[in-house]
Amino acid sequence: MASTVRLRASTPGERRRLQDKLTNRRLAVRLHRRYRIVAELACGRLPRDVADRVGCHVNMVYEWLHRFNASGFAAPAIRGAGRRSSPGRRSGS
Repeated sequence: MASTVRLRASTPGERRRLQDKLTNRRLAVRLHRRYRIVAELACGRLPRDVADRVGCHVNMVYEWLHRFNASGFAAPAIRGAGRRSSPGRRSGS
């Protein structure tokens, strides 16, 4: 039988930040989706149900579940640090 991956317990500060971010209407859609995934998981919903509710692939839910469990709301975890937004420069003529 496969083991179940669960969201770790959040701290009071993380719960406050989550609530603040979910009510922030100026937050970028992709960031709001990430916070909403964590919120839905914190309610005890299964990853496949969260994916249906949020409108994303279940793999994305698992990715953010693992990132939150590893580092909470640390900036690189939520912003998706390490991804390039534009292709590299071409050299030569």
